Amino acid sequence: MGYKSGAFTGARKGGQMGKLELADGGTLFLDEIGQMPLDLQAKLLRVLQDGIITRLGDTKPVRVDARIIAATNEDLYEKSASGGFRQDLYFRLSVVEIALPPLRERPRRPAADRRARPGAHRRKVRTAAASPSTPQAAAVLARHAWPGNIRELENVLEMAAILSQDGVIEPQHLSLRVTSRGRALSAGGGVAAGGEPPKMKEIEIDVLRATMREFNGNIALVSRKLGLSRSTIYRRMKEHGITRSVRVD
Repeated sequence: MGYKSGAFTGARKGGQMGKLELADGGTLFLDEIGQMPLDLQAKLLRVLQDGIITRLGDTKPVRVDARIIAATNEDLYEKSASGGFRQDLYFRLSVVEIALPPLRERPRRPAADRRARPGAHRRKVRTAAASPSTPQAAAVLARHAWPGNIRELENVLEMAAILSQDGVIEPQHLSLRVTSRGRALSAGGGVAAGGEPPKMKEIEIDVLRATMREFNGNIALVSRKLGLSRSTIYRRMKEHGITRSVRVD
Protein backbone atom coordinates (compact mmCIF):
# COMPACT_ATOMS: atom_id res chain seq x y z
CA MET A 1 0.00 0.00 0.00
CA GLY A 2 3.03 2.29 0.27
CA TYR A 3 3.96 4.54 3.17
CA LYS A 4 4.24 8.19 4.17
CA SER A 5 7.53 9.89 4.96
CA GLY A 6 8.50 9.18 8.59
CA ALA A 7 5.98 6.34 8.94
CA PHE A 8 8.67 4.16 10.51
CA THR A 9 12.40 4.12 11.23
CA GLY A 10 14.31 3.97 7.98
CA ALA A 11 11.37 5.11 5.86
CA ARG A 12 12.42 6.84 2.65
CA LYS A 13 12.18 10.63 2.71
CA GLY A 14 9.09 11.67 0.82
CA GLY A 15 7.49 8.27 1.35
CA GLN A 16 6.91 5.61 -1.27
CA MET A 17 4.00 4.67 -3.50
CA GLY A 18 2.63 1.16 -3.23
CA LYS A 19 2.07 -1.22 -6.13
CA LEU A 20 -1.64 -0.47 -6.33
CA GLU A 21 -1.04 3.26 -6.42
CA LEU A 22 1.62 2.82 -9.11
CA ALA A 23 -0.84 0.77 -11.15
CA ASP A 24 -3.46 3.54 -11.14
CA GLY A 25 -4.91 3.78 -14.63
CA GLY A 26 -3.20 0.55 -15.67
CA THR A 27 -2.92 -3.13 -14.80
CA LEU A 28 -1.47 -4.93 -11.77
CA PHE A 29 -0.49 -8.60 -12.07
CA LEU A 30 -0.67 -10.64 -8.85
CA ASP A 31 1.09 -13.99 -9.20
CA GLU A 32 0.31 -16.93 -6.87
CA ILE A 33 -2.69 -15.11 -5.44
CA GLY A 34 -3.65 -18.28 -3.56
CA GLN A 35 -0.62 -17.84 -1.28
CA MET A 36 -1.60 -14.33 -0.17
CA PRO A 37 -2.07 -14.13 3.63
CA LEU A 38 -5.66 -13.70 4.78
CA ASP A 39 -5.00 -10.29 6.34
CA LEU A 40 -3.66 -8.96 3.03
CA GLN A 41 -6.62 -10.53 1.24
CA ALA A 42 -8.93 -8.40 3.39
CA LYS A 43 -7.01 -5.23 2.48
CA LEU A 44 -7.06 -6.10 -1.22
CA LEU A 45 -10.78 -6.76 -1.07
CA ARG A 46 -11.42 -3.32 0.44
CA VAL A 47 -9.40 -1.68 -2.32
CA LEU A 48 -11.30 -3.59 -5.01
CA GLN A 49 -14.63 -2.65 -3.46
CA ASP A 50 -13.97 1.00 -2.64
CA GLY A 51 -11.14 1.92 -5.01
CA ILE A 52 -9.39 3.72 -2.14
CA ILE A 53 -6.06 3.09 -0.41
CA THR A 54 -4.35 4.77 2.53
CA ARG A 55 -0.58 4.77 2.82
CA LEU A 56 1.02 3.50 6.02
CA GLY A 57 1.35 6.38 8.47
CA ASP A 58 -1.02 8.60 6.49
CA THR A 59 -4.65 9.59 7.00
CA LYS A 60 -5.33 10.92 3.52
CA PRO A 61 -7.11 8.39 1.29
CA VAL A 62 -5.95 8.00 -2.31
CA ARG A 63 -8.33 6.88 -5.04
CA VAL A 64 -6.97 4.29 -7.49
CA ASP A 65 -8.43 2.66 -10.56
CA ALA A 66 -6.47 -0.40 -11.69
CA ARG A 67 -7.23 -3.61 -13.55
CA ILE A 68 -6.25 -6.69 -11.52
CA ILE A 69 -4.99 -9.88 -13.17
CA ALA A 70 -4.38 -12.71 -10.71
CA ALA A 71 -2.74 -16.06 -11.38
CA THR A 72 -2.65 -19.27 -9.38
CA ASN A 73 -1.98 -22.98 -9.81
CA GLU A 74 -4.56 -23.84 -7.15
CA ASP A 75 -8.31 -24.36 -7.32
CA LEU A 76 -9.41 -21.16 -5.58
CA TYR A 77 -13.06 -22.17 -5.80
CA GLU A 78 -12.40 -25.21 -3.62
CA LYS A 79 -9.91 -23.36 -1.43
CA SER A 80 -12.41 -20.59 -0.75
CA ALA A 81 -15.08 -23.16 0.08
CA SER A 82 -12.78 -24.74 2.67
CA GLY A 83 -11.77 -21.41 4.22
CA GLY A 84 -8.22 -21.30 2.86
CA PHE A 85 -9.01 -18.27 0.71
CA ARG A 86 -11.54 -15.49 1.23
CA GLN A 87 -14.68 -16.42 -0.68
CA ASP A 88 -15.74 -12.80 -1.13
CA LEU A 89 -12.35 -11.97 -2.66
CA TYR A 90 -12.55 -14.99 -4.94
CA PHE A 91 -15.91 -13.88 -6.36
CA ARG A 92 -14.61 -10.34 -6.69
CA LEU A 93 -11.59 -11.53 -8.71
CA SER A 94 -13.19 -14.30 -10.78
CA VAL A 95 -15.11 -12.08 -13.19
CA VAL A 96 -13.33 -13.79 -16.10
CA GLU A 97 -11.42 -17.03 -15.57
CA ILE A 98 -8.91 -18.16 -18.17
CA ALA A 99 -7.61 -21.72 -17.90
CA LEU A 100 -4.10 -22.40 -19.18
CA PRO A 101 -3.82 -26.19 -19.46
CA PRO A 102 -0.51 -27.75 -18.36
CA LEU A 103 1.77 -29.17 -21.05
CA ARG A 104 0.68 -32.74 -20.34
CA GLU A 105 -2.90 -31.86 -21.32
CA ARG A 106 -2.05 -30.08 -24.54
CA PRO A 107 -2.58 -32.10 -27.72
CA ARG A 108 0.51 -30.52 -29.25
CA ARG A 109 3.56 -29.78 -27.12
CA PRO A 110 5.49 -26.52 -27.67
CA ALA A 111 8.28 -26.75 -30.23
CA ALA A 112 11.71 -27.18 -28.68
CA ASP A 113 13.42 -24.46 -30.70
CA ARG A 114 10.98 -21.79 -29.47
CA ARG A 115 11.89 -22.47 -25.83
CA ALA A 116 15.62 -23.13 -26.16
CA ARG A 117 16.61 -19.65 -27.31
CA PRO A 118 15.96 -17.67 -24.08
CA GLY A 119 18.14 -20.02 -22.05
CA ALA A 120 20.82 -20.03 -24.72
CA HIS A 121 21.08 -16.25 -24.65
CA ARG A 122 21.17 -16.10 -20.85
CA ARG A 123 24.06 -18.54 -20.78
CA LYS A 124 25.74 -16.83 -23.75
CA VAL A 125 25.64 -20.11 -25.65
CA ARG A 126 26.04 -19.58 -29.38
CA THR A 127 22.74 -19.33 -31.25
CA ALA A 128 23.47 -22.54 -33.16
CA ALA A 129 23.19 -24.49 -29.92
CA ALA A 130 19.52 -23.58 -29.78
CA SER A 131 18.69 -25.23 -33.09
CA PRO A 132 15.64 -27.51 -33.38
CA SER A 133 15.86 -31.01 -31.98
CA THR A 134 16.11 -34.19 -34.02
CA PRO A 135 12.93 -36.24 -34.58
CA GLN A 136 14.17 -38.75 -31.99
CA ALA A 137 14.68 -36.06 -29.35
CA ALA A 138 11.37 -34.42 -30.24
CA ALA A 139 9.60 -37.77 -29.74
CA VAL A 140 11.10 -38.13 -26.26
CA LEU A 141 10.06 -34.57 -25.37
CA ALA A 142 6.52 -35.20 -26.63
CA ARG A 143 6.10 -38.28 -24.41
CA HIS A 144 7.27 -36.61 -21.20
CA ALA A 145 4.50 -35.55 -18.78
CA TRP A 146 6.23 -32.24 -17.82
CA PRO A 147 5.10 -32.02 -14.18
CA GLY A 148 7.07 -28.77 -13.92
CA ASN A 149 5.38 -27.33 -17.02
CA ILE A 150 7.11 -24.46 -18.86
CA ARG A 151 9.83 -23.99 -16.22
CA GLU A 152 10.85 -27.64 -16.53
CA LEU A 153 10.76 -27.48 -20.33
CA GLU A 154 13.01 -24.41 -20.35
CA ASN A 155 15.40 -26.06 -17.89
CA VAL A 156 15.68 -29.24 -19.98
CA LEU A 157 16.18 -27.37 -23.25
CA GLU A 158 18.70 -24.96 -21.74
CA MET A 159 20.83 -27.88 -20.58
CA ALA A 160 20.45 -29.57 -23.97
CA ALA A 161 21.56 -26.38 -25.75
CA ILE A 162 24.66 -26.20 -23.55
CA LEU A 163 25.58 -29.85 -24.15
CA SER A 164 24.93 -29.72 -27.89
CA GLN A 165 28.13 -29.29 -29.89
CA ASP A 166 26.88 -29.26 -33.48
CA GLY A 167 23.78 -27.13 -33.03
CA VAL A 168 21.34 -30.06 -33.01
CA ILE A 169 19.66 -31.36 -29.85
CA GLU A 170 19.90 -35.16 -29.63
CA PRO A 171 18.27 -37.50 -27.08
CA GLN A 172 21.59 -37.85 -25.22
CA HIS A 173 21.55 -34.12 -24.54
CA LEU A 174 18.28 -34.35 -22.63
CA SER A 175 17.89 -34.75 -18.89
CA LEU A 176 17.84 -38.28 -17.50
CA ARG A 177 14.38 -37.74 -15.97
CA VAL A 178 13.08 -37.13 -19.49
CA THR A 179 14.98 -39.82 -21.41
CA SER A 180 14.40 -42.59 -18.83
CA ARG A 181 10.64 -42.24 -19.25
CA GLY A 182 11.03 -41.92 -23.00
CA ARG A 183 12.87 -45.25 -23.18
CA ALA A 184 10.09 -46.91 -21.19
CA LEU A 185 7.49 -46.02 -23.81
CA SER A 186 7.14 -47.25 -27.34
CA ALA A 187 7.07 -44.87 -30.29
CA GLY A 188 3.29 -45.07 -30.32
CA GLY A 189 3.03 -44.05 -26.69
CA GLY A 190 2.28 -47.55 -25.42
CA VAL A 191 4.21 -49.74 -23.00
CA ALA A 192 7.57 -51.00 -24.24
CA ALA A 193 8.79 -54.54 -23.62
CA GLY A 194 9.53 -54.96 -19.94
CA GLY A 195 7.75 -51.70 -19.10
CA GLU A 196 5.01 -51.32 -16.53
CA PRO A 197 1.40 -50.84 -17.63
CA PRO A 198 -0.38 -47.67 -16.50
CA LYS A 199 -1.61 -47.84 -12.93
CA MET A 200 -5.31 -47.60 -12.16
CA LYS A 201 -4.72 -44.28 -10.40
CA GLU A 202 -3.14 -42.83 -13.53
CA ILE A 203 -6.03 -44.06 -15.67
CA GLU A 204 -8.54 -42.56 -13.23
CA ILE A 205 -6.73 -39.21 -13.31
CA ASP A 206 -6.67 -39.19 -17.12
CA VAL A 207 -10.37 -40.06 -17.38
CA LEU A 208 -11.37 -37.41 -14.83
CA ARG A 209 -9.26 -34.72 -16.50
CA ALA A 210 -10.59 -35.60 -19.95
CA THR A 211 -14.19 -35.48 -18.73
CA MET A 212 -13.59 -32.15 -16.97
CA ARG A 213 -12.27 -30.73 -20.24
CA GLU A 214 -15.19 -32.22 -22.19
CA PHE A 215 -17.78 -30.47 -20.00
CA ASN A 216 -15.73 -27.32 -19.34
CA GLY A 217 -15.53 -27.92 -15.59
CA ASN A 218 -19.28 -28.48 -15.09
CA ILE A 219 -19.30 -30.81 -12.08
CA ALA A 220 -22.96 -31.78 -12.54
CA LEU A 221 -22.33 -33.01 -16.10
CA VAL A 222 -19.08 -34.72 -15.11
CA SER A 223 -20.89 -36.49 -12.29
CA ARG A 224 -23.63 -37.66 -14.66
CA LYS A 225 -21.17 -38.86 -17.30
CA LEU A 226 -19.01 -40.87 -14.88
CA GLY A 227 -21.90 -42.09 -12.74
CA LEU A 228 -20.37 -40.68 -9.56
CA SER A 229 -21.79 -38.33 -6.96
CA ARG A 230 -20.66 -34.72 -6.90
CA SER A 231 -19.02 -35.21 -3.51
CA THR A 232 -17.02 -38.12 -4.94
CA ILE A 233 -15.94 -36.01 -7.92
CA TYR A 234 -14.77 -33.21 -5.61
CA ARG A 235 -12.94 -35.71 -3.41
CA ARG A 236 -11.15 -37.30 -6.39
CA MET A 237 -10.23 -33.85 -7.71
CA LYS A 238 -8.70 -32.95 -4.37
CA GLU A 239 -6.85 -36.27 -4.12
CA HIS A 240 -5.34 -35.94 -7.61
CA GLY A 241 -4.77 -32.19 -7.57
CA ILE A 242 -7.21 -31.53 -10.42
CA THR A 243 -8.52 -27.97 -10.58
CA ARG A 244 -11.96 -26.82 -11.65
CA SER A 245 -11.80 -23.97 -14.16
CA VAL A 246 -13.64 -22.51 -17.12
CA ARG A 247 -11.97 -22.11 -20.50
CA VAL A 248 -12.53 -18.95 -22.47
CA ASP A 249 -12.20 -19.46 -26.24
